[in-house]
Amino acid sequence: MRIILAIIGLIFIKPFLLGAFVGYSIGWALEKMIFTPTQSKKRGSVSLDLRVKLLILAMKIAKVDGNILKTEKIFIRNYFTRVYGPDEVDRMFRTVRENPKYLNLSSEQIAKEFQMKFNYGTRTTILHLLFEVANADGLITSPELIDIQKISYMLGISRVDYMSIKAMFFQNKTEVRGSYYTILGINRNATTQEIKKAYRTMAKKYHPDLIKSDDQAIKKSASEKFRQINEAYEGIKKERGI
Repeated sequence: MRIILAIIGLIFIKPFLLGAFVGYSIGWALEKMIFTPTQSKKRGSVSLDLRVKLLILAMKIAKVDGNILKTEKIFIRNYFTRVYGPDEVDRMFRTVRENPKYLNLSSEQIAKEFQMKFNYGTRTTILHLLFEVANADGLITSPELIDIQKISYMLGISRVDYMSIKAMFFQNKTEVRGSYYTILGINRNATTQEIKKAYRTMAKKYHPDLIKSDDQAIKKSASEKFRQINEAYEGIKKERGI
């Protein structure tokens, strides 16, 4: 539009350069008035789309063993309500119920889309969130674990990082420190320098400030994941007297 009006101004307004400038300016203003609201609406719909797909993944993990337990239902709703607020969560659930596009999505489809859209740190945070949902009743079943592992693969997450996040939820109570090493992606024989290097690597990859997402659920899970990484590092330092 701005180009067309610039040409019209060039032809009909003298001096010609001034006419072109006036036409271009009017065209630019009209484009802002006409198109900006639509673009803003589109940005909002993308945000809702992301939230709904996170919700769908969580629901699929919760019912992969055949049915959703009451504790898992409560956790899912409460978790997303704390993050987004009750009105937004009602809108998310209503969107899932009323839109066949969402009802027919598979975990693999959503995971592959997330792999293309998000950086690596954000994808590991999504995986952590799914473990949180599966662990809502205090027990992650074998079917849930198998499904999470498949999603991890679809998200493009390495085995070391998958095992790190898994260890945050499968800590052996008689050997907690063993889990600490797994969380940092190292073995128990690692040197002090290797431990410090592993922690710095984790910090660079998973610090909440580096997560490229404004979504509150992802940010919340990122903070919890980083807290557990720090806990593992401090636990190892305490054990070794570093």
